[in-house]
Amino acid sequence: MCGFDESTSYPEPEENSMAPEAPQAEPADTGAEAPEHPRSPYASSPFTGYYDTHGPRPAKEKKHPLKPLGKLWPKALALVLAAACLFGGIAIGSRGAGNRQRQLEALEAELRALEARLDKLDRSAPTAYTPLPAGEVLTPAQVYARNVASVVGITCDSTAVIGGQSIQTTVTGSGFLLSEDGYVVTNYHVVAEAATITVVTQDAETHEAALVGRDTTADMALLKVEGEHFQPVTLGSSTELAIGDMVVAIGNPLSALEATQTVGYISGKNREVSTDNNVVNMLQTDAAINSGNSGGPLFNMRGEVVGITTAKYSGTSASGASIEGLSFAIPIDDLKKSMEDLMTQGYIRSAYLGIRGMDVEAAAVDTYGLPKGTYVESVEPEGAAAAAGVQPKDIITALGDHPVDSFNALARALRAFQAGDRTQITVYRGGQTLVLDITLSERPQDQEDAGSGLLPESGDYQQWYDYFRRFFADTP
Repeated sequence: MCGFDESTSYPEPEENSMAPEAPQAEPADTGAEAPEHPRSPYASSPFTGYYDTHGPRPAKEKKHPLKPLGKLWPKALALVLAAACLFGGIAIGSRGAGNRQRQLEALEAELRALEARLDKLDRSAPTAYTPLPAGEVLTPAQVYARNVASVVGITCDSTAVIGGQSIQTTVTGSGFLLSEDGYVVTNYHVVAEAATITVVTQDAETHEAALVGRDTTADMALLKVEGEHFQPVTLGSSTELAIGDMVVAIGNPLSALEATQTVGYISGKNREVSTDNNVVNMLQTDAAINSGNSGGPLFNMRGEVVGITTAKYSGTSASGASIEGLSFAIPIDDLKKSMEDLMTQGYIRSAYLGIRGMDVEAAAVDTYGLPKGTYVESVEPEGAAAAAGVQPKDIITALGDHPVDSFNALARALRAFQAGDRTQITVYRGGQTLVLDITLSERPQDQEDAGSGLLPESGDYQQWYDYFRRFFADTP
């Protein structure tokens, strides 16, 4: 325990001594004598402070936490807020970029799924849009400019006997050049009774034409004129057409309006139209087709031939309503093989069954529950159908993968095959459905041989029968 000797004397401190010494507080006046406190051991210290000689120490000022920044604190606060916004924007931007990437990936996935669905659509369905093949799409004016030189006029002179008198008649139509060396395509009904055939090109040159061959089941004929360096057309695809596609027809309507163009749309497909006791599969269009247009080309908007203009419905219906905008063309895909065969072989090497048939009557379908199809009237002994086991009174309901609900459907199905092809034929017999293997034969040439178009001068019954049989489509 330390102590101090009170008897020890110390010198007085100097006036300017800075020894820190807390001032003694004045006792409060409470009216009573304040108690005496013990004397501080530092009371006699020789060191004194500034406030010992200059008065009491001032009260210590309380500092504000932002006062050191003074006038700078609003700027500092703004800087802090700006930094926060900057870092927040970077974070939001990064998150937005990620969202955009995810959205793009989701959109690409939807597009891939849509393309897959479009690939599965039936192109022949009316609701399915089928774009033209990749390539340049032309305006109607460009289609005309590129192809008008390939369209020809056809004039046929013939002699008809009416009431015992011979009358000279003239039939006019249209056609188109298929090759540079002068092959011309037209409708068979334009040249069917012709004694002479004249082809007129757009530069007014006249050429005598020969009938090379015909496809009577599709109303098509192939002509040949002498010459070179003709401008041929380009063949397209009628299968790829969709209802609503624009088309262009060029021809010579009324035998006087040469090189007339009309524009329309595909209004229907697979229409069965009767022409000269024959039913032909047709494209329907609202492009104007008139007398003289028969045999002319129908173009798509790439300038490719997709059909042969053939017929129109006009006048009034049974109820008296006017008929407008019903024109028809033979699909070019139904004719490509026939045209190639005629150019290379001179005849059509088409598939042949060797039967005579007809449609199953609707009354028999409703009354007896028979299937729709081709009723077999007779079977040629040496034909493909006989070899496969087809019998009279059978009903043919399918050929290969092609369903058959009528005689014309069977004729169209045969166009998908060539002579020598092996397939199956489905028949209904005695309440049972039979599937028979068949090897298709070749149609006899005398049924597709063009000849001169004249009646035979002489011959036996079979020769006359064979001549007239060529004009009927009841022997597929």
